[in-house]
Amino acid sequence: MHKANQKHRRPMPIGRRHDVEYAEELADVEDQQAQATAEAAERRQMGRT
Repeated sequence: MHKANQKHRRPMPIGRRHDVEYAEELADVEDQQAQATAEAAERRQMGRT
């Protein structure tokens, strides 16, 4: 696991509501990481043209 991701990870909560909240939080973090990766790839591509 990347050190940057560790601050966003929490121990798995117990209970259905907590599971849903955890899944939403995890999805948000993954979306932010995907966005950052896409932006970095776009910047690299723009530099090559």
